[in-house]
Amino acid sequence: MRWIRRWILGGTWVGVWMLGGCQSLSTTGESSNKASAELLETKLTLVMTHLEHNQEESALQEIRSLLRESPDAYQVLAVAGIVYLFFSRTQSAIEYLEKAYKLHPATDVGLNLSAAYLAGHQTKEAKVVLQRLLTDEKYENRERIYHNLGLAFEEERNFPSAEADYRKALAENPTYYLSHYRLGLLYGKNGRNQQATEHLSKSIELCPACFEPVKALATLYIEEKQAEKAIATVRRFLQEEKMPTPVKEQAQALLSRAKSSSYPQTQDLP
Repeated sequence: MRWIRRWILGGTWVGVWMLGGCQSLSTTGESSNKASAELLETKLTLVMTHLEHNQEESALQEIRSLLRESPDAYQVLAVAGIVYLFFSRTQSAIEYLEKAYKLHPATDVGLNLSAAYLAGHQTKEAKVVLQRLLTDEKYENRERIYHNLGLAFEEERNFPSAEADYRKALAENPTYYLSHYRLGLLYGKNGRNQQATEHLSKSIELCPACFEPVKALATLYIEEKQAEKAIATVRRFLQEEKMPTPVKEQAQALLSRAKSSSYPQTQDLP
């Protein structure tokens, strides 16, 4: 089970592995350029592997080295944006991803740029990029575009538009757990608890290793005075293997809260 931090803004980053394919290589330099491209791809893969294994400092050092070696390579700039977004260095992430997108306006890069804009509360800029990405009819994972549009509208408190875009995301891909999660939160905020429960439960079903929907659903159950359901939800989550210690501690604290909410409340005697 990979415990990579997937929940940047409730959204994910996406890969940017398109090395060397857009260039015309001369016969003389073809082997050398191919070897260089393969080496760069290996180094970038290593950066992402460090992130996946919670080796954040190693990822940061590797990407800094690559930025010194290849400061104008869009692949390096794009991955640097992901790394800095991971570290909540939002402005740096935006700068790197803007440069990458200008050099290579691919949909994957644009999606990561929109995530960085959203992290910086720049919803207007995010929507401009996302609306442009919707014109890419060849892009298969369109649910990601609609999901980020939903995040932008939700940030602006335009809840009907946010709901509509999350639903468009799920129409594209009914198994997209992030949109189920955000819809669950949205419905919970608006008192539509039955729909919130349905979507949060679906998110957990699709991503059983994700703590955020577990926390949201258990909290909803606690607020509805359904402590046993909250306890069962958290206990199932705690059965996940190789859980990072911080996540396990948060889950155990949530379990304690659920248990305490099940006790009868005493009243002061007059």
